[in-house]
Formats: sequence, structure tokens, C-alpha cells
Amino acid sequence: MTDFTQDRRRQLTEQNFTLESITMKFSDRYERALIYASQLHYKQFRKVSATENLPDEARIPYITHLVSVSALVQQYGGDEDQAIAALLHDAIEDGPDFTD
Repeated sequence: MTDFTQDRRRQLTEQNFTLESITMKFSDRYERALIYASQLHYKQFRKVSATENLPDEARIPYITHLVSVSALVQQYGGDEDQAIAALLHDAIEDGPDFTD
């Protein structure tokens, strides 16, 4: 392990993290988008060949992709609208058909 890694690990363990100090607060809009995306992609799973033949409870839910993209947007300075867009970026493709 490098000195940097050891120093960083020591810094993190010396700090008193609580769940409240690391829990993000989401707006109602973000929470509604997250719930909608979760409902829209219910029973959808990531396409990972190693998990395709496993039971559903052992597979990776698709919502993890959307949450990861949203987290990256936020990490790199995106605003709430952009984070919500990341959550919903597959909604058009996978959502209900409104063309009728």
C-alpha cells in the first residue's frame, strides 16, 4: 500500500463520520424522479452475462445504473436538473408508449 493510501485511510478513520454527516438531502423533485425511475425500471436488470441465468434476487437491478450516472453528474458539479435528467435518461425508451 502506498504512503498516500495509508495517509488517506488514517485521515478517514480519524474523522468521526456519522450517517447524518454523509447522507445527502434530496429535494422533493429529485425524490419523485427517483421513485418514478424505480417504478419504470422495476424488474429490469443490468445485462451482465455472468448473472443472466441467476435468479432475480442475485442480479443487478437496472436502477443502479441510473443512480450511478446521477451521482457522477452531481460529483462533477451538475445541478439538480441535470441529476434528475440522469435519473430519467432512459425513461423515453423504456417508459409507456404515448404515441397513440
